[in-house]
Amino acid sequence: MKLIFALMLLPLVSFAQTEMDQKLQGYIEKFQLKPLNGPKGINRPLFNLGQNLFTSNLLSGNNNIGCVDCHFPANMTMDGLPLGVGEGSHGENTANSRRAQGSGVMLARNTPALYNLNGIHTMFWDGRVSFDPLTKSFTTPVKEISGMNPSRADIALTLNSALAAQAIFPIANHDEMTGAPGSNPIANAKDELEIWDLIVQKLNQNPEMKAALTAVFPGETINIGHIGNALAEFQRFAFSFTDTAYDRYLRGDLKAMTEVQKIGMDVFFNKGKCGECHKGEHLSNFEFHNIGVAQIGPGKQDGDDFGRYQWDPSAANLYAFRVPPLRNVAVTAPYMHDGSIKTLPLVVEHYDNVLTGLNDFKLINNWKNYVESITDHNHATDPARIASLSTKLTTRLNFEPEHEKALAEFLQTALTDKVFLNREIDTDYRTYFRLQLRESGFDKLAALFPGKSERQIYYYFDLLLEGGFRLKGLTKPMRLIFVRTPEENQLIFREQEYKTATAANGVVLEGNFNQQERVTLSEDAFAPLESS
Repeated sequence: MKLIFALMLLPLVSFAQTEMDQKLQGYIEKFQLKPLNGPKGINRPLFNLGQNLFTSNLLSGNNNIGCVDCHFPANMTMDGLPLGVGEGSHGENTANSRRAQGSGVMLARNTPALYNLNGIHTMFWDGRVSFDPLTKSFTTPVKEISGMNPSRADIALTLNSALAAQAIFPIANHDEMTGAPGSNPIANAKDELEIWDLIVQKLNQNPEMKAALTAVFPGETINIGHIGNALAEFQRFAFSFTDTAYDRYLRGDLKAMTEVQKIGMDVFFNKGKCGECHKGEHLSNFEFHNIGVAQIGPGKQDGDDFGRYQWDPSAANLYAFRVPPLRNVAVTAPYMHDGSIKTLPLVVEHYDNVLTGLNDFKLINNWKNYVESITDHNHATDPARIASLSTKLTTRLNFEPEHEKALAEFLQTALTDKVFLNREIDTDYRTYFRLQLRESGFDKLAALFPGKSERQIYYYFDLLLEGGFRLKGLTKPMRLIFVRTPEENQLIFREQEYKTATAANGVVLEGNFNQQERVTLSEDAFAPLESS
């Protein structure tokens, strides 16, 4: 009877699937897509210790910075800057402010977010820390804790994950947490191992911290591996956010994603060819690829950054960086290893035409958080970058506008945990509008439609004049029209509804604009645009 009942259900399930659902099922199988589940079996005392360590300045040489200062939870576990600022910087990363460089050093790379790191075995943009779950061994820049026979087995055998190993390296970095040599005794240590040992000694000299370590690790001789494990336990549980429409869809709820999100997923894995690298449970194969990203800032090698090549000098690794996972990508701007691409739609544009994106790149430097200016990209390196582009990269995708809209919708809402969908992301509205106009070329826009007053720009955000944009409105993208008249400048917002229609080549989008809102802006708001 049970078997008959099960068979009777099959036609109902099949009937519930649309043609698009069936298409997406093919991608799920081909790219081994799986819903991302949070970690289980929390060790609460270890978690609490990790939280204390994460927010403590005791891990720094000068007692002036902690993990939380660069990975501020209220700011999406990152600093929101293109390039991080470490020891010597000041201020708080919040929803409305950013840390300032101060006397610190501008770091070479973008500070990554800490979401959903459980079970990931390759860390850092260049993959210099990794864990082999088969051999239970680490690969790191410190040979004494790496390989099958590490000389500091006390540390290597204590560390329990790549996340734990990754967590101890900023502690031993002079620019990030240790401090400049001469500024404190720990910064004068000869290498990472000595720095770690001195940090542990320092923690044991703090009565409260020593008591906490003893309670969590009774009878054990504490080393930096214990510190890494505690930090990892806190991070993987505190920053697990996997309740996305995409994950609910993969679990069988066919109504979890909107039609537009499904179309965007189709674009992602079909025309966009994103599944070549963004696949599996985390939407990343954690390989290293050169995707033609411009280099800004100090870099790692004389103003440049060779990426994975620094640690594995094969030709394929030149300018190659780790493929990032994509859950909550919409709330973790700016993007790429150096934060050189400010918005997610601009990331889509880069992939649409990689060579143009690289050759035409020019830094729009409107960051006020640095003492020094961010160095612009050196286009003399473009030929070397192009020559070593990843073989998995399609340099020209030829997206149609409806492709970009749907893809943006999938990336920005379907992959975002529901707790973040109402999140307002801080950005200066005027700066943001100026950025988009400059990316499109304001002079070109001003010359459009001679004799007409409308200048049309398309945004995929629900725009707010104060406080940036929020994600909730992305299910109804906005059409933004700039109108200049002798009397005033206006922005007209129109909310766009999508509907679908079946065509010979599949599902197409049709737009229907409504809910017009007119906002008058003063002349000085647009004066900088014309001088740009």
